[in-house]
Amino acid sequence: MKQAKMGGFGDKGQMYTCHFEWPDDCSVQGGNSGVVFSKNGNYRTAFFEAFPKEPATFIRGEGQTIEEAEKNAWKKYRKIVDCPGHEYEKRGYTSGVGFCKHCDYQKKEAFLPDQYCKICGCPTNWKMSKKKEFYCQVHKDKIPEEDMFEWQKESADPLDIFDMLFSEEE
Repeated sequence: MKQAKMGGFGDKGQMYTCHFEWPDDCSVQGGNSGVVFSKNGNYRTAFFEAFPKEPATFIRGEGQTIEEAEKNAWKKYRKIVDCPGHEYEKRGYTSGVGFCKHCDYQKKEAFLPDQYCKICGCPTNWKMSKKKEFYCQVHKDKIPEEDMFEWQKESADPLDIFDMLFSEEE
């Protein structure tokens, strides 16, 4: 059986023997005590994460134990691979991501983004200014400094990005 690297609090460096037959090209990891940061309240949970190549996606299961978390992740995986045919819907997202109506498979580029580059007009979700104007990968460095978020001016420090994502400011 596949071995998962443990990465939760207190079990770093340990290995977990999976109970389900994950594909050979699927990376897995988990832990007995991970932290989830949420607008609805932070919490600790056992977790199991799988990164299959086909379909290319991220699957996370949570539970009281890592075994329960793996079981929940496996149910999600089987629902995706056993789907009779993926049909995507946006569910309010504008980035191009789509979710299958039948199995909830999340596909990164199921649709073109709903926003367009201010410079060239191509569909993009690459970079946004404070004015909520978008810039494609080619023109990402063309945002006027006065229109940049503070974290864009300084650096892409992960803590700055975390603060930006969970702050109440618009």
